[in-house]
Amino acid sequence: MAGPFLTRDADNPYYVWNGGDPGFELDFSPANGGGFSLVGSGTKDLPLVIKPFRDGRGNPQITVLCQGTNGTGKRFIMTPDQLTVGNTIVSFYDITEDNGQDGTVSKDGVVLYSDSLWYPSRDGFKTTGTKPQLQNVLSTNRVSNTIQPD
Repeated sequence: MAGPFLTRDADNPYYVWNGGDPGFELDFSPANGGGFSLVGSGTKDLPLVIKPFRDGRGNPQITVLCQGTNGTGKRFIMTPDQLTVGNTIVSFYDITEDNGQDGTVSKDGVVLYSDSLWYPSRDGFKTTGTKPQLQNVLSTNRVSNTIQPD
């Protein structure tokens, strides 16, 4: 199963697509192992950017940052999983909401730097990473304030 891809789909705004099995990475049909996952379905948070990151324990995960229609947004984690039905193995992604209410407002502004995610949010630039005093927890800090009008 190839990594997830995000496309702007007006009919299905919550879809995060994944490519198929090796040799079929650009085939998004279920016939060759591709498909989609619903991220934030039924909420006001639309998937905006996908980045490889980790959870609080340091396990590699796929992080999806969303932009909320109310301006805040959320983060979700996609974890590869599989289920065996008879002799068939079905691969899919588990979707869980990450801690905090911090999404992004710019898909091109998300950067992995110094073992943390850095991104613009509605109320300033944020960074999400691990603090030495908090084990197994990702913590989000604001590193700048928003630009205030005159």
